[in-house]
Amino acid sequence: MKHFVLYIIFLLTAFCSKASAHWSIAGSDGRLWKNGRFITDIEGNILLACDDVYYNFYYTNWALVGMKRVRETDVVSGRTIAVHDTYGAIDLLGNVIVDFKYKNPKRVYADKAWKNRCKDAQLGTKYADMIRRAESAMEKHAVRAMVYKIGTARAASVENGGCKIEDKHLLAGKINGKYGVLDDFYNVVIDFAYDDMYYGKIDNHFVPVKQQRNANWNLLDYCGTTVWQNFATKIIGYYYNVDGHHWIRHVSPKDNKNHYSSYDPHVKVVDFIKHYVSLNMKYWMRKNETETSADYAARLSEQNNAYAQEVYAELAVDTYRKLYPEEKLFIIGDYDLDDKSFLVKTDFGSVAMNVPESEFIKFKTRWNDGSVVLADGKNMKTMQNLTPLSFHHTEAGLTLHRLDVIDNVAVNSYIANSYIPYRGADYTDVAALPDVDIALVGDGEGKDKGKGGGEIYTAPSDVDTNIPHGSIARAAKTFVVIVDNENYRQLAKVPFALNDGRIFTEYCTRTFGIPADNVMRYDNATYGMMLEALTRLGNIAKAYGGDIDVIFYYSGHGAPSEADRKAYLVPVDAYTVQPQGCCSLEHLYAQLGSMGARKVLCLIDACFSGNAKSDGNELLSSVRGLGIETQDDVPSGNTVVMTASHGEQTAMPFREKRHGMFTYFMLKKLQLTGGRVTLGELFDYVEAEVRKASAVKANRMQTPTVTVSGDMPDGWRDTAF
Repeated sequence: MKHFVLYIIFLLTAFCSKASAHWSIAGSDGRLWKNGRFITDIEGNILLACDDVYYNFYYTNWALVGMKRVRETDVVSGRTIAVHDTYGAIDLLGNVIVDFKYKNPKRVYADKAWKNRCKDAQLGTKYADMIRRAESAMEKHAVRAMVYKIGTARAASVENGGCKIEDKHLLAGKINGKYGVLDDFYNVVIDFAYDDMYYGKIDNHFVPVKQQRNANWNLLDYCGTTVWQNFATKIIGYYYNVDGHHWIRHVSPKDNKNHYSSYDPHVKVVDFIKHYVSLNMKYWMRKNETETSADYAARLSEQNNAYAQEVYAELAVDTYRKLYPEEKLFIIGDYDLDDKSFLVKTDFGSVAMNVPESEFIKFKTRWNDGSVVLADGKNMKTMQNLTPLSFHHTEAGLTLHRLDVIDNVAVNSYIANSYIPYRGADYTDVAALPDVDIALVGDGEGKDKGKGGGEIYTAPSDVDTNIPHGSIARAAKTFVVIVDNENYRQLAKVPFALNDGRIFTEYCTRTFGIPADNVMRYDNATYGMMLEALTRLGNIAKAYGGDIDVIFYYSGHGAPSEADRKAYLVPVDAYTVQPQGCCSLEHLYAQLGSMGARKVLCLIDACFSGNAKSDGNELLSSVRGLGIETQDDVPSGNTVVMTASHGEQTAMPFREKRHGMFTYFMLKKLQLTGGRVTLGELFDYVEAEVRKASAVKANRMQTPTVTVSGDMPDGWRDTAF
């Protein structure tokens, strides 16, 4: 039997003069819930589990008025003789307060029991929690509608309708002259950033793409990661699946001959969620042509952004299930006899599911043989697709919250929920998603590594919370550029660079009171984006006649060039450290110094020794063991430069704090002082703490340095941050 849930929404009516709430409760059709009687919110989350089956509830500010269906059956044959629909009321905890005996719901409000209870009604903690949860569901449902609206508008922008691929679950096409890939919900799977795409050879989980500057094809997986670089001048064959191996037939640029190459099409679900949410949140943050500036600002509230992350995570899992149907994402754990619940475990979190003690053995058997499946459905009022699972934000991060399943053998439905108790195991470990600073709940060890998303950690850093609020004089004329490069296309990943940039942004706006419009953040910046950032900053300085303060912050790879022995900041699209594709410190200092600003503070959490900022491993094979000594670049203008390390030292990550070591202690000093610190005090603290931490944590030395331009007054140490 195809399972769906009827979510029937009733707004507050004139039945009760005392009704005052502005949200609705959805009544689940009891016939679909053989072993449970649930009242759910508009998103399908359980608000109340009842002993009886109820229908079509009206909500008041303290109770639910609804219908109870009683079937009169023949004693001998067991067949239904008549069906009686009667109305009554229950409170928000499921207690019957007006017997279900009336033919008309209006009679309920005239009942003495209703009037007496209505006079004494008080909203306790449980009532208030239920109201809060239902209101939250209504707000999230509105955000879900926005997500679908954005996707629909995006689909209409695909030139010539695009091309359906991967069993029709993906849509490859071109928008604004660039190629990319959408899913069934018209959300972005592969970013629209490529000059050419081989439509006919996308099936089997890889995407051949090409850029104008490159005559050869690259191969991406569904996390957008480049698997093979410059691997083919032409793709001429089909993909094969022989003995469990996938093959591609292509012409190699090395010898211009046909080759068969084997590949692994699998990507981890957690990596896919990270990629999907991160990518689509970037599009969510953009203003679209169908909304006013006021609507755009309202849509991007902090709460709406959190809801959007939840919705995109849910849709990511749904898309992953379609692309990798053979994957077993949901594993049933042991049964907890005390709480009468199973633990359902996934790579991205766990929830508990109540199953009667008399059924749990058979239920577990049917789960493992595939008879228990996820229950997809629609909200019958809005006709929006409802995924059979949901994510919620908590203080710890984004967590799996709900899972709907149906037992096709017993024709029963079950809901796993984070509110359901389970004492048989701990399922609260949190996994961080640094791309958009999301957290997923996981059951594995405290950390893990994945191809598309980086390392997973269990808790935010102490400097990520309790960020002090303040207002520093002249903050309105302070402009900040933040470049945080973490996910390099060809080079080693820089752990926590995105978190560095995100939290430093928070300190700029909260602690220093810098207007959000003055803080320009470029995460995973390409060479073009880095140049654009400096150009934009220069134009602002020109517009203000130099009457501004400037902060330039960089977290990512730095490297020396063997060609000219200069130090470079490395953009994420760099394949090697070549002068024409990286930003030299010489160019950076010249640009910052030429702005004529009152003060320029340059903070660089990178090293220039040729060692990767990730773990001290060589960044590029071309510099392995060379020990290139770079020339000293001297800043100009009123500039103070603080860098993470000295000479051939490595700028190391502080793993337990989820930041670069230099950045962490800089943020710690700002947190301790509320931002009221001089540059001298800041540098002295950071230098001392980084030296000690690097020696203890990594058994190597990292010594931050400061360089001051010749035009900067001698009293720079007393200058406020």
